[in-house]
Amino acid sequence: MSSESINILNNFFRHAEKINLELLEGDKRYLRCLAMAAKPDRLRNALIAYIDHWQKAMQNELNENKKQGEGRRAANNYIRDAI
Repeated sequence: MSSESINILNNFFRHAEKINLELLEGDKRYLRCLAMAAKPDRLRNALIAYIDHWQKAMQNELNENKKQGEGRRAANNYIRDAI
């Protein structure tokens, strides 16, 4: 993985924490694995959309206890096909 991709991921992880996306260690491992096959520009765009998918799924979930899980599922399903 390029140093640019590593920086993109590290910045993404910090940003996700600031906006209260509860990324699990498994989520981070999954994203690192996917990032190894992605060009930096594609990775950056996919991670922006990842956040959008997560947040939209959270907004659509009425049960507060399920919001993060639904967001995670939507975002991970999206990025798997995007990269």
